[in-house]
Amino acid sequence: MTETADELVMKYNRKELEDMGRRLGLSTAREKYSTKISLAEAIIKYRQGKEKAAKPAYKAPEFKVEKEVRVRMGKKGVYAKKAAIESQIQENKEAVVAIDTEVRDYQGEMKDEQSRMMGMVMDLQDNIKDFRVSINGRVKSIFGDVQVLRNDIRSQVRDNAEAVKKMGSSIREYEEDIDEEKARLNSGVKAMRVNIGNFETAMDEKAMDINAGARQLQDEIVKFQNVTTGFIKDFYFG
Repeated sequence: MTETADELVMKYNRKELEDMGRRLGLSTAREKYSTKISLAEAIIKYRQGKEKAAKPAYKAPEFKVEKEVRVRMGKKGVYAKKAAIESQIQENKEAVVAIDTEVRDYQGEMKDEQSRMMGMVMDLQDNIKDFRVSINGRVKSIFGDVQVLRNDIRSQVRDNAEAVKKMGSSIREYEEDIDEEKARLNSGVKAMRVNIGNFETAMDEKAMDINAGARQLQDEIVKFQNVTTGFIKDFYFG
C-alpha cells in the first residue's frame, strides 16, 4: 500500500526523510526542499516513477493455495476424468476469485481505516490548534486585565498621594491659623494684663491721694475744733 506525503511527514522526522531520499538516489538538499512536506512529496513522486518503470505490462496475481488441489479421477474412462479435471479447474478459479475478492475487500477496509485514522489525527491536530489559539487568546486577555488592574492601582496610588499631599497642606494651613490665633490671644492677654496693672497702679495712686486728703481734712477738722474750743472758752469764760 502506497504511503502519502502527509503520512511520511507524520511518521518520520526530517533526518529520516533525508536518509530515505538518499537511499532512493534523490538529492535531499535543504536549499531544494526547505520543508518536510516538499521533501516527502518528492520521495513519493520518485517512488511512483520507479514503480511505474519497473511494472510489467501484465502479471496475473499469485495466490498461495493452502489446501492441496486434488484432481478427481472418474471411474468411467477418459471423459469422466476430463469432466473431473474441468470441474476442479472451475472450483480453483472460483476459489481464486473469492480470495482475490477478499483481498480487495481487506485492502479497501484498510484504506477506509487508514482514512478514518488520518481524519481523526487531522481532527486532533485541528483541536490542538484551536485549543492553543484559545489558550493564547485567554492568556492575552488575562495579561490585558492585569495591565488594566496595574494601571488602575497606579492611578489610585497617585490620587491617594495627591490627596495626602493636599490634606497635609490643609493641616499645615490649619495649624498656621491656630498658631496665628493663639498669638493674637496671647497678645490680647498680655495687653489686658498690662491694662489691669496700669489700672491697679492708678487705683493705688488714687487711694493714696484719698488717704492724704482724708488726713489733711482730719487735720483741718482738729484745727477747727481747737479754734472753736478756744473761741467758746474766750466767749464764756474770757
